[in-house]
Amino acid sequence: LEKRITQPINTLVDGVKRYAEGDLDYRIYIEKFVEIEVLAEEFNAMAEKVLDHQRKMRRVERLAAMSKFATLVSHEIRNPLNSMNINMQILKREIERPDGELEKMRKYHDIILSEIQRMDNLINNFLMISRPPRFDFLPNDLHDVLNEVVLMHEGNLKQQNVRLIKDYYGEKILANVDRDQMKQVFHNIVINALQAMPSGGELVLRTNAHKMKNKLKQIVDSLRIEFIDSGVGIPQDKINDIFEFYYTSKKTGTGLGLAIARQIVDGHFGNITVSSKEGEFTKIMIDIPVKSQSVGIKDKNFAVLE
Repeated sequence: LEKRITQPINTLVDGVKRYAEGDLDYRIYIEKFVEIEVLAEEFNAMAEKVLDHQRKMRRVERLAAMSKFATLVSHEIRNPLNSMNINMQILKREIERPDGELEKMRKYHDIILSEIQRMDNLINNFLMISRPPRFDFLPNDLHDVLNEVVLMHEGNLKQQNVRLIKDYYGEKILANVDRDQMKQVFHNIVINALQAMPSGGELVLRTNAHKMKNKLKQIVDSLRIEFIDSGVGIPQDKINDIFEFYYTSKKTGTGLGLAIARQIVDGHFGNITVSSKEGEFTKIMIDIPVKSQSVGIKDKNFAVLE
């Protein structure tokens, strides 16, 4: 008799807990106990309304972001267009000259190409905001992805006199990730780190075994990837804003790099956080769930996910 009475109550309590933990699609089903069944139905109706309201709020937020970014694009796109127009006129004059210098022509040609790339980046960012990215999840070695990004920035690191230190955990760390999207995350963070160290400094890339909570509040094994720069740091009153769209402390920044990075990390069921001390350092930390096939692991309890 006690079991018959308490079981539907426990079912109701468990359902409320799952809902509170973020499982908004969960619904409670109870039979035979009319009063509790009615309570469960009312709760399910409330959950449906909350979920519908959340969807509407996301649509409104996305439309607001698109509207704001469309204004930003229309403003930002004028600068590269003007630059391209001027440099194309100069290039045309140089071509028409009998004694036109090849080196000058190459210079103006490269400027035009760089402005086209700048416009392309703006459009790609707009597309990423206007529609959620689609991920092609495949097993990839996260250390290998990191090394590719480092290779891309090797010239910039030398030019800015930034010393790179790599401190990797284990050897081959496999994770189901979209390789190109994850490269975009690492690329955006490295760019921010370099911009924070215009007069040189030190950039540390460190990976470690880590336990993280996923969206279902389960504890899972992950690889923590840290980017630590010795740059200008972030004021404490601004540290919570750096992953928001359009937030930037740079005169020429669009405030999209870290916001897009967070969107991609969230899509990989990971976490991204930051700690910083103004004038000393900034540390960006990314946690990505890993696969059990990872090798070179010192801790046997690390990387147990299938």
